[in-house]
Amino acid sequence: MDYLYKLQKLLTSQTELPKNTELPKNTKEKGALVCDEGNLWLYMKLDKEKMKKALCLTYKPNKGDYFVANYKNGADYIGQASTEEINNLITSLCPLHDSHYLSKYENFANRMLYKH
Repeated sequence: MDYLYKLQKLLTSQTELPKNTELPKNTKEKGALVCDEGNLWLYMKLDKEKMKKALCLTYKPNKGDYFVANYKNGADYIGQASTEEINNLITSLCPLHDSHYLSKYENFANRMLYKH
């Protein structure tokens, strides 16, 4: 079972999104970004327990509070990031909701970022 699937199950207990759920706007807590090549970046601020479960093999207590996932060429890469690293991502990449990749990634990003 891959880590992103585990994280999705950890963050949401339902398989379907409520109707009319919109992609969350980027905030300091979570967001979706894309780079020019169309690689999708998702980030979420997690508490230590959720981070340990999401990154059970690579978790480092002092690395950062953000879970980061990058989807590139059909593969996913996951890790931790600090607030400074997230701020650098936010300022250097395009928000998904403002990009021409929105239709390609919106449903997936919505499912991964949705949290009650």
